[in-house]
Amino acid sequence: MAQAGSRKPPMIPRRPERGALSLVYWNSLGAEISGIARHVRERSDTEFLILVPRRFIGYRLKSAIGRDAATSFHEEVLEVPLVQERFALACYVANPNDSVALRVLLGFDRDGIQHSAKRNAPAYAGVLRQDIVGEDLLLAIAEGRIRAEGVGSGTVRARAASVLKFLRDAPADTPSLLNALFNPELALQIDDEEEREKAKLDLEELGDATTAAHELSREQLRGFLDQLRYRIATRLPLVVAERARVKIMTLHGAKGLEADVVIVAGVADQIIPGLSFGTPAATERKRDEQRRLLYVAVTRAKRELVISWPKLMDYKDATRNQVRTDGGVIRSESKKFVRLGRTSLLPDIPELPRTGLRWLREPSR
Repeated sequence: MAQAGSRKPPMIPRRPERGALSLVYWNSLGAEISGIARHVRERSDTEFLILVPRRFIGYRLKSAIGRDAATSFHEEVLEVPLVQERFALACYVANPNDSVALRVLLGFDRDGIQHSAKRNAPAYAGVLRQDIVGEDLLLAIAEGRIRAEGVGSGTVRARAASVLKFLRDAPADTPSLLNALFNPELALQIDDEEEREKAKLDLEELGDATTAAHELSREQLRGFLDQLRYRIATRLPLVVAERARVKIMTLHGAKGLEADVVIVAGVADQIIPGLSFGTPAATERKRDEQRRLLYVAVTRAKRELVISWPKLMDYKDATRNQVRTDGGVIRSESKKFVRLGRTSLLPDIPELPRTGLRWLREPSR
């Protein structure tokens, strides 16, 4: 039991002035994106930090705002399987003894675009050897001298041959090698438009991040990529971004940042906390994690905070981006929409929500 007088002192505001808070809802996600973009463009002398729970919302905001906006999603740069495969291939080229990179590479389908079923785990387990590693191991798998058994065996053998071919055909000079590994045009092979755009932007970001390695040898490239992998794992920026008037990031990237005006967009309950996760205990842990993320986001504002959410989202957007559909589905003409509501993670706030149109007329108060 705590001793008398051991309680923490009450929190004291860092600034004496009262900041402005706006709770804003929109008829649809499209209306939210166009409305926020209009607001940002009209305040051309103001710097904004916009935080979103899903990258696709951020990309659309950037497109709607224009050249004043820059996205920074370095913490999720390996989200798309194709990009995972290219980064693992880069790590393996630089260090053929990288067992983690090899495991990733052998866990894909033959074409390298998507993960294979169970990442070819049964077959992979059968090719692990202590006495042979690196390119020799790949060659033995591809030639059948080390036989992969079980589900995925044919795919593992094909993957080994594919990686060997890349190693043998790879450009000798580092700049050409990195350009081949992170060529944004590789994303064109992805059918899904949303995932294709994510992959393209992520490959561009990795390409920009590795520009500093163009003068390095293959041996030096290994250390560089190890550092880059560490930055991705610890959610550090891959490169120092140019200063932009409007920065767009996910909630995960908000820690340590501040801005005079912060807009937290897309905070519908079906998006954050979003889906349930297995057992009630696991779901509650996930809710706690999401609540902490949201808390960090809303405490980034120094002068003005806007919390915004849509009431409807296109059904395809919802299913592609792990958005709950339990709020109900409605049809309008030939399209399906998912009903959304304000996130339940926010505490009770006396401020009354306003429609997006009213907020555009009276942005702060």
